[in-house]
Amino acid sequence: MGHKIKKIRMRLNKIIAEKDAFNLNQHTNFSSGSHNIWCETHSRVNVSEIIGRDRDRDVIVKHLLCPAANKNPFIVSIVGIGWIGKTALAKLVYHDERVKLQFDSRIWVCVSEEFDPKIILQKIIKSAIQKSTIIRSIHLLELEQLQAKLQELLQDKKFLLVLDDVWSNNRGQWRELGDLLIGGTTGDSISILKKVLEDGHGNMMNPELLEIASQIIDKCGGMSSW
Repeated sequence: MGHKIKKIRMRLNKIIAEKDAFNLNQHTNFSSGSHNIWCETHSRVNVSEIIGRDRDRDVIVKHLLCPAANKNPFIVSIVGIGWIGKTALAKLVYHDERVKLQFDSRIWVCVSEEFDPKIILQKIIKSAIQKSTIIRSIHLLELEQLQAKLQELLQDKKFLLVLDDVWSNNRGQWRELGDLLIGGTTGDSISILKKVLEDGHGNMMNPELLEIASQIIDKCGGMSSW
């Protein structure tokens, strides 16, 4: 695999070096996309700009509206290699009118590489708080205090939690996060939509390969962060 990637990079370097011979101009207007690949994501989106994902959206929404019995939290995963539109699909689901009616609260959290249940819980609480309220010392709270704050904010509410840019498939970490969420809420209230980055073979992406992929994308002029 490493040898093949090296050959591809050599070919790209050769193409770039010879572009002047073909009177090709290098456009940089897409470069911002490549630099945003690992930036923190958000839930905002222009739904009209996302085309061809209605069927996938409807399948996920159906699962969220009719969750399996006796599963709390109820988890739906969007799994795949990077940059195929998982975040865009999650945003479509997040902003779907049926989902808005189903859940009292919707929370979007960008997880990224470091899967720390305590940090995730802090982000959930920050997202759930009304805009007029600010907890300046939330990072000082212990897990028990975070659970109490979460219960205060989401008591008797049914909420959807979107975990975007998840890299970890560690069952222990997921179990700990699930316990924290259940401990901070009551009833069958939690539905989790998680977007997981994989390499196409069911394995989590190797950070070294992602770095190489980023370099290749830079050479190609960038690509969409969706």
